[in-house]
This record gives sequence, structure tokens and C-alpha cells, in this order.
Amino acid sequence: MSIPVPFKSKYVGQSVKRVEDPVLLTGRARHIDDLEFPGMLHVAFLRSPHAHAKIISFDVSAASALPGVECVLTGAELKEETRPLNTMPGIASGWSGYAMAADKVRYAGEAVAAVAATSRYIAEDAAELIQVEYEILDAVVDPEQAALPESALVYENQESNVLFERNYTYGEPDRAMKEADLVVRENYRFPRVSGNPLETVGVIARWDSVADELTCWTNTQSPGGSIRGSFVNPPGRDQITAQPHGGSFGTKMGALLKYEITAALLSRLCDGRHVKYIEDRMEHLLASSTHAWDRRYEAEFGFTSDGRCTVMKVRLLNDVGSSCENSAPSMCWKPLVMLTGPYKVQHFEYDMAAVVTNKTPEGAYRGYGVPPHTLVIERLMDKAAVALGMDAAEIRQHNFIQPDEFPYKTPTGTEYDSGDYPAVLQLALEKANYEGLKAEQQRRRDEGRLVGLSVVFGIEPGGVWAMTGPFRDWLGGMGAINPESAAISISAEGTFDVELFYALEGQGQPTFATQIIADYFGVTMESVRVSQSDARNPAPSMGPAGSRQAVVLTFALIGAADKLAARLIRVASNLLQTPADQLEIADGSVQLKGGQGPTLPLGQIAATMTFRPDLLPDEIEGNPQVTYTWRANRPVDTEGSPYLSYANACHVALVEVDRATGQTSIERYVIADDCGTRLNPAMVEGQVQGGVAQGIGATLFEEYVYDEYGQPQSVTFADYLMPSIYEVPMTEKHAFVTPSPLTALGVKGTGEGAIHVTPAAIFCAVNDALAPLGVELEHANAKPERVWQLIQQAANI
Repeated sequence: MSIPVPFKSKYVGQSVKRVEDPVLLTGRARHIDDLEFPGMLHVAFLRSPHAHAKIISFDVSAASALPGVECVLTGAELKEETRPLNTMPGIASGWSGYAMAADKVRYAGEAVAAVAATSRYIAEDAAELIQVEYEILDAVVDPEQAALPESALVYENQESNVLFERNYTYGEPDRAMKEADLVVRENYRFPRVSGNPLETVGVIARWDSVADELTCWTNTQSPGGSIRGSFVNPPGRDQITAQPHGGSFGTKMGALLKYEITAALLSRLCDGRHVKYIEDRMEHLLASSTHAWDRRYEAEFGFTSDGRCTVMKVRLLNDVGSSCENSAPSMCWKPLVMLTGPYKVQHFEYDMAAVVTNKTPEGAYRGYGVPPHTLVIERLMDKAAVALGMDAAEIRQHNFIQPDEFPYKTPTGTEYDSGDYPAVLQLALEKANYEGLKAEQQRRRDEGRLVGLSVVFGIEPGGVWAMTGPFRDWLGGMGAINPESAAISISAEGTFDVELFYALEGQGQPTFATQIIADYFGVTMESVRVSQSDARNPAPSMGPAGSRQAVVLTFALIGAADKLAARLIRVASNLLQTPADQLEIADGSVQLKGGQGPTLPLGQIAATMTFRPDLLPDEIEGNPQVTYTWRANRPVDTEGSPYLSYANACHVALVEVDRATGQTSIERYVIADDCGTRLNPAMVEGQVQGGVAQGIGATLFEEYVYDEYGQPQSVTFADYLMPSIYEVPMTEKHAFVTPSPLTALGVKGTGEGAIHVTPAAIFCAVNDALAPLGVELEHANAKPERVWQLIQQAANI
């Protein structure tokens, strides 16, 4: 593979072993629950058993009297000391409560009181002693009913349960739909699911009233913020320190704020003692504020008689749960950056609305709203293919953006950077032996078996650099730059230390950072060490989100390396009495360009900078340590794209559905994808395999179910089923590379691409398996009982 790098590439592009794994595998990483402080207290919450109820009174006397209990804090008391949780700037205020419920609970599992005690066991026992009197109200559970004017209100201060409504129209969709030769319509429902990382959320807070300072240690995904504004009487300063954590998938973005606020206030009430809260697994499933994609779709696509899609209309109703206490509703906006997928469609209407209900609040999850949208597009492409007598692959080839059309501007103003969609599709078909699979499918269908085959395609926005373009709407018209930083220092021994300014969570950034810096300076990987910065005032960083780190961290690393290299060359120029423009860095030394003449090892230059600054003129910066913050040099306007790169992938799935049980088994799964330059191909394959597993989970296993009273039915892994390695096949992965012209080294994002496409692949394959029966699954979660009911329905027709 040819890699567009500005230095000799020895490690970049190779599947080197992950450098961070030995620490993780030997249990030496310091996660949030590993931290201990003298006299630390532990927190347990009392949570509401009701989905919708007024709080009449609290009685905490028995809990307060329990030995070992230091403090009991009710939601009513917390309300007096804190401000409401933030809502999105583009949405009117008043749609969220406080860190704990004060006057009214809006979902089962919402915290109403907290106990700080000398052990978690005592805190749990004390929480059970708190008496709360409720007035039970009718629960609002169904989002379509919630949108009706006569529905009970989740927020009495609002006129309805409709959080927002937006309409985005491009071209002339009404005219184009009337002129279409074929119109396909369907309604779909996507299940409520979430990420379930190995480690749940956690926080330790210490409010030092003497120093007037609040310190929080958390496993937040996005450090660098402040919670001072959450308090009526805030501390003079605060610091949020993020610990390395065991996965996130979005669950550690907005969900931590309410726990940080509560733990901080408890610490202040307990004379500045450290206060620790670690979410347990049932709490995570019940009340983590990270459920996602509870969606209803109405979709209508128009086609010409030869299979060209001319117009798309999509109406989305999103159930955000009980509040918008974090940025999760913005997941409705993300599809705008890839609204038509890989297809050339100039007429589009995207009508979206969100409602509040008495369910756990919605939160971020890997893919951030794109997987359901991709599923809708790909399923309607399949329906059109059947109606027109075309093959699923053929209709996609017929509608692709072509390679010579890049960079391609979509109707929304998004600019796709590069790609060759026809070639990626063809690679997938060849590697899957598509024609052979179709023949095998027909043979088994002739035997009466339900075998389905799907070919789907998807786009992965990556490298989110700013809240610009369509994202400005949900920010209330504001724009925002998302920077990324890196620091590099070199020792007198010639070793490099690289600091990253966000919590490490397992995607492998230390490894590819090591590869890049080792190649840049021509040293071994063993000479480079990457760590998370512990600086009190860290450089700006957004951290991992939106498939961004391979893109933006590469910019930051190369920017820092350029800055350090320029400094080293200036010092070497002085020592060698040679013009700087005649020198270069290669093989761990500064040498004359072309390799002739004397060389100076980089370690020797660093030693001079550190121990003999007297040898350097005043105008030469002698510090062998640099920090660089990357910010995209692009306008933050209404027309731009929030993402720098757009990867793509084709998935081919072969499944069989058991007539007797409705169980779906995956027999082949082939992927061809283009994520630009692959810094470490093995890590890319790991990201893809993990994304497929989560996509399979969302489509065949996982679903948060609520009854008519708003009671959650999926609060353990016995009810919220997750796939194991036995249900997730080892996929067949094949790389296609079109480097991005807009990013350093030509990389594109890859963290979310597989989950963008997998639900569509499985859903379309299951429906293809059911096609001979004349029934169709409209719920995107193809649980055995749902599929079995359709099979029985077909038998009774």
C-alpha cells in the first residue's frame, strides 16, 4: 500500500502490536475504581420505582441514624444548591431537571436521594431506609401518543411533549415524487439500545472549602470542561481529571455530569472528604442516560423506471426519553451530513421531530444516529430493486456517486472527500463470490429453507473538527471548533515522550501515535513512550468521538513533531555552523540533506538544549519540549461540513432463519471498506469487528423494553440480551484505499463505520429470507419471537 506520508515509513501502515496492551492485560492501569484516598466516602442512590410521579415528602431520619452514614442528600435539597442540567442551545430551556429529582420523577430509576457513608454496603443499606411519598401520575410511554395534543405532559411548564420539530428540504422533493415512475414507501421502528462497556461510569469528588477548589476524578470521555456553573455558590475553581477507562461507546459523554454534581455537593457537606460513586451494572442498564435510537421512521423514495433514485423523503420521530440533559438529541442532526448515503440524489426532504416520554434519557452511542438512517436508505433501495426486477447490487451501482465526481458536494453542503464506491462494491462481491451465494441461496430455498442475502453500502463521517454546517442549528446558530493537542519532548538519551490530553479508552491511539513519531524522527518504536497528560491545565482536546482521533490526532502529532523538529534543526544549525535549510532529520539524527557530511544525534542536541543552553544564541528556543494544538483552518459557517473525511463500506451478509423458532443465524459476513490510509491495519480490523458485533446486537438481540406503565423490562443481562462470540461470526475483511486529500497522511475515520452498516445488512438479509413467505419485518430488531410471529402470520394467510 502506498502511504502519502512526509517521512520514511517503517511503522506507519504496519500491523504492529499495541504498545498499551501489556499494562492493560496485567491489570496495572489505574481506572477510576482503583483510586483510593484516606477517609474516602462512598455513595449510593435511592431511585424512583415509578416512571411518572410527584414527590410529596422525604423522611431520611432512619437512614441518617445508621452508623457509618455521614450525609443524606435529597433531590429537594440538591435543587436549592444547584442549577438545572444543561439543554442543547438550539432547544428552548426547561426540558431537563436537576442532578436528582426534586419535585417530580420522570422515569423509573431516576435518583431522588443520595447517601454518603464509610462503605458502599452501608450506603446501600441506608438508601433503602429512606421513605419517599409519591403521587403516581399517568406515564407517557409511546412516542406517537406523546406527540398528540391530548397527551399527559412530562413537563407541565411546556405546552406539549414535542421537544423540537425541524424540516430540511433540498431541491424540489414534492415535484420529483410526482414525476417518479416508482414510489416505494415503508414505516420502520428502530429499537432502544445502548453501549455496555466493561467499565461503568464513576466519579470521585473533593470540594476543598479552605482552598475554594473542587477536584473531580472521573472516567469522562471528554475532559477539559468545568462544572462550576452547575452550583448556586460555585467554588473558586475546579478541575476535572479524566482517568483511563474501560470503553465508552458514547456512554461516558453526558451521563457523568449529574453524578459529578451530586458527589461534589456531598463532599462539600462532608467537610471536603473525598466522595466516590461507581455505577453498578443494573444502574447502567436502568438509568445511565445513555439509551439511544428509539426511533420511528416514515420513508418514501422515488425512482425512474431504469432504477435511478431521484428523490428521498424521510420523516423521523425520535423518543429522547425524559429529558435532553446532554447533547443526545443532536443525533437527529448527524444524518444531515450523509443524508443520501453514497447515492446521487438531489431532491430530499428530512422532517424530524423529537418528543419526551417517561423513559430513561437518551444518550450518545457509537454511530450517533447514523445506523438507523442507513438502515432506512438501504432497505428502501432493496424494495425498489425487487419492484423493478433488479439485483440489489445492480441498483446500488446504478445510483453511486462516481470516482471522478470527488470531492462531491451533497445537497446539504457536505463535501465527501474521496472514494470509489463502485470498486468497493465490486471488491465485496468478488470476495463473497456473490453469484455463487445467490445460487446457493436458491438451492436451499428450493428445499424450503429461509435463506436471506443482502448487499448494503454505507458512509462514515469521520474527523469531526467543528460544530458547523447543519450542526449549527442544534447549537442555536452558534459554531464551535473542536481542537486536538499533543505534546512531545526528547531526552538527552534520544527517547521521546508524547502526551495526549484526553482519557485513553482502548481504541489504540498510543500505538499509532508511537508509529507516527517513530517514523517521523527515524527512531525505533521502543524509543517512544505515549501517555495521558496529567497537566493541571491541559491543552485543548475534545477526545475520541465521531470517528475523529485517527484524523485529528494525526494532525496534532505531526504538527507537534514539525514544531520540535524545527527547534532541533535550528540548534543543530548553530552547532554545525550550517544553514538550517540544508539540514534534515533522518535515522534519529540531524544531517545534511542527501546524507553527506557530519551528523548530530537528536539526543545530543537535546542534551545541549537541556544542559548547555549557554552554547545557544538568545534567539534560539532551547526547550526540548513542545505542545501543539491543531485547529482546522476552515470557516465555521452554515454551509460547511462538520467532518473532514467520509469513509465507506460494503457489507454482504448471508443468513438463515429457522422456521420453527424464528432464530437467525449468520453464515457469511464479508466486508470491503475504504477508510483511507490505514495507520495500523490490525487495529482497523479490530474496530470493524467490534462495530459489527454491536450492530448484530442491535438488530438481533438488544432492546430496552418498557411496559405500558413505563416500567423497564430489561434491567439485567438476562433480559437485555447481548451477543456473545458464538453469535458474532469472524467477518471476512478486505481493504480498499483512496487516501483523503484533506487529512494528514490521507487517513479517514474508522471507529463507527461498521456499526453504521451492519444493522442494515442484517435487517435486509432477514427480510430477504422472509420474502418467499410474503411478509416483511418493520421493526429493526429481528428477535426470534418477532420473526416467529411473522412466520406464523404467513402460515395463517
